[in-house]
Amino acid sequence: MGSLSMSARERTIRAIERRAPDRIPAYYSVLPGARDPYRQALADLWAEYPPDIVLFGYSESEEFSGRAGVPTADRWGAIWVSASGDLKGQVAVHPLADWAALGGFRWPASVGWPEFERAHAYLAHDQGAHYVLADGDTLFQRMMYLRGIEALLVDLVVGRPEVVELRDRICDYMLARIRRWAELGVDGIYFRDDWGSQNALLIRPSLWREVFKPAYASLFEAVHAGGCHVFFHSDGMIAAILPDLAEIGVDVLHPQMSLMGTDYLATQLGGRMSFMCDPDRQHVLPYGEPSEVAQHVIGVLDALAVFDGGLIGWGEVGPDVPVENVQAMVRAFAEWRGQ
Repeated sequence: MGSLSMSARERTIRAIERRAPDRIPAYYSVLPGARDPYRQALADLWAEYPPDIVLFGYSESEEFSGRAGVPTADRWGAIWVSASGDLKGQVAVHPLADWAALGGFRWPASVGWPEFERAHAYLAHDQGAHYVLADGDTLFQRMMYLRGIEALLVDLVVGRPEVVELRDRICDYMLARIRRWAELGVDGIYFRDDWGSQNALLIRPSLWREVFKPAYASLFEAVHAGGCHVFFHSDGMIAAILPDLAEIGVDVLHPQMSLMGTDYLATQLGGRMSFMCDPDRQHVLPYGEPSEVAQHVIGVLDALAVFDGGLIGWGEVGPDVPVENVQAMVRAFAEWRGQ
């Protein structure tokens, strides 16, 4: 299992800051559809290889209702419907489908939600043993959920002024949450916006830099001012904006590595920022043999975990991933010793 000379929190901080951790820290995301079928197997695996990171703040129940076909409202008023109880839903009703609704829109409170109370209680109990990561929410995706993806993309291209107002109001919500997370004493804040298709950024890079880069810069500045690390997740091909993300202060990038390639990421950003590993969720994890999963994970580690750290092991456990492949992934992260 590796040395236990470092606490999980110290190990993770050293990995992020590229200061030679004793081993790769790890954290795993288990989708609702995998929890019940894998409950005992995962409990046994976590007992053998305990995760180093604890996440608070993601309001999963709004997007994963667990009730197929049953509409579920999120705190913003968007209505979600899932085709399956195991999978994330889609927004069926967009509160700002008509911009006329913007003036009377009821914005949710930023703080005062149960996730802050849970984090406060955990931090008091944990006493710094684990790295505590808080969800910073989503900007672009929140705009999509409220407005609708097609309408929002058209609005961005034609330059509708309401887009800027919506962006800024969501940023205000996110900034208030960032300040509260920092007051509680979390270690990092995780932002999530899927910016890429399989082949390219969803909008022109120049438009992204004009509309979204300044907003992210303000959010990341607030995170650093609170003494926390910035984590940023995006699925899809986002190579065009990787230098921008490094410039505005992303400490840990969580990309869809299989699209851009680990060698490319190492060449472009290795030593400049750290990475949260994302083993191939489309092919290798669900369909590979356990030996292929282990070989795949080791290849990622060999490419990216050589900058005196610089990598956090992560993997998504979905209902389509055999439990043997989950075990192979976790053990590969825990037992890797480098070149």
